[in-house]
Amino acid sequence: MKSLNRWLVMIIGVFIASALTVGVGTAISAADFPNRPITIVVPVTAGGGYDLGARNIARFLPKHLPKKVDVVVDNMPGGGQLIGVHSVYAAKQDGYTLVAFNAIGALMAQFVRPETVKFDMNKFIFLGLWQQDIRGIGLGNNMKEKTWDALVKRSAQKPILIGTGGAGTGQHIDPLILEAVSDLKLKYIHYDGNAQVDPAIGRGEVEMQMGQVSVLTRMEKQKIGWGFCVIDVNRAPLAPNIPTCLEAGMPRAVYDKMTELPFFGVDRVLAAPPGTDPEIVEILRDALWKTFKDPEYLDGVKKIKGEDNPMTGKDYQNLVGKKIQAAKESKDLIEKLKF
Repeated sequence: MKSLNRWLVMIIGVFIASALTVGVGTAISAADFPNRPITIVVPVTAGGGYDLGARNIARFLPKHLPKKVDVVVDNMPGGGQLIGVHSVYAAKQDGYTLVAFNAIGALMAQFVRPETVKFDMNKFIFLGLWQQDIRGIGLGNNMKEKTWDALVKRSAQKPILIGTGGAGTGQHIDPLILEAVSDLKLKYIHYDGNAQVDPAIGRGEVEMQMGQVSVLTRMEKQKIGWGFCVIDVNRAPLAPNIPTCLEAGMPRAVYDKMTELPFFGVDRVLAAPPGTDPEIVEILRDALWKTFKDPEYLDGVKKIKGEDNPMTGKDYQNLVGKKIQAAKESKDLIEKLKF
């Protein structure tokens, strides 16, 4: 935790210095945009879902821009994505530095860990959402519980060891919320990135993880575990053999409380720094939406086992405003989620 705080102090210092350097009155012309490479900062280690999704975007975005330039990915892990998010929030407002991150996790950090956050989610310029995860619960092979009641009973005897990709990541936030609205008892083991959780389950270090449906199918393919349930009213198209949590016996009241909260789930978005020229924003939003509809891009989504449920930047900007208002009305929950 001390190491995390040092990192955050450093990045906040960069944030302040950059803000003073850029200045309010900086004018960026959209007439010749883009004329050099665009960087997408991915605030996690390489190889995970955010990285693969961002690289799929980077591969096909150039052909939908007014001028074909390279789009490169820069991994900047640390602080539960906060280091990379802070970096782009303070970057030049010229459209050449973007960030691909979990907007839900950042929103939660803004309310639950305000001492570590120097950004305002309402001020980010959202270019588009490429995926809202269908989430699920996966159990290691040493877990034999098939129903929700059996899982809760086991956790009462001894908290279930759950692996996450780091404090503040979606793999951490979702189970925190699940604990807050149910009787399930968990003990968190944090790793440096989502990619390290599967091996930990295989070694028996942890017993459970929460993630997108592809995580559950990957566990089954690797024969290190199995999908306990999918957190949706319907079975997931990518995993029709895995029951929904309601089918596994989760009480409807628990399911509704969990899924209706503003901090639940993972929204994978691409965003630009506050103050980015509106004309440049529209260029990027238009190109990104065309990318989302590109057949080659969609083939890439299938290859990385992603979900195809995008949202325009304008629509997501409005959704964030609603989530922020809902968060302001969730003071009791925020107290339970502090870590």
